[in-house]
Amino acid sequence: MMRSVKIVPINDLEEMHDAFNFFKASFFQTVQTENIAFLPLSEIYQAMVYNMEAKRKLQFMALMDGKVAGCIICQPIDDDKGALFMPVLAVNHDLRGAGIASKLLHHLEQRAAKQGYFRLKVKNTATSLNFFRKNGFEPFVYLKVSSPYTLTDVKEAVSKEWILVEEHVGTMVEVKFMLPSSFTEREIRALKKKLKNFDYEILFEKRF
Repeated sequence: MMRSVKIVPINDLEEMHDAFNFFKASFFQTVQTENIAFLPLSEIYQAMVYNMEAKRKLQFMALMDGKVAGCIICQPIDDDKGALFMPVLAVNHDLRGAGIASKLLHHLEQRAAKQGYFRLKVKNTATSLNFFRKNGFEPFVYLKVSSPYTLTDVKEAVSKEWILVEEHVGTMVEVKFMLPSSFTEREIRALKKKLKNFDYEILFEKRF
């Protein structure tokens, strides 16, 4: 029988240290589908401090039998109103597959929506593809066009089945494409090789 999991906000310094120490231990023991990190540890710690000082309810712990079983941390994206970036989602590696990560994610979305956020972004990892797809995320690729390449070079490099979502032309040309939701891990690895000459980023995004 699955033990009950309680999702609680990280409200004070002691709880923050508990979550941060759990994340360090669980992440470096083994990197699994439900353990991701996209910022250096020092920046993750700083993001947690900023969230706490600003009283943003954007970071939570999953507790099981009074012990930390998982944590999720988000931060606002300054130049993207209403959007959050998720640098950490970690679950005890002995409990992976028990739905804890999905519970943390769902809880975060509910609380973030009440604060006026409506979009969540997370970087792609090879092992996280199926998890985020299952939880309603869509894959996108962002490309910055810089010398010696042009916008035409970018459009010639991408597949016709990609959907152009945004195009900004100014001091820096930036384009955003939606990738087919059926993309596989192998196709994403091939995509990275195809775009190796460009300044790009593959993100999963979800509106809630």
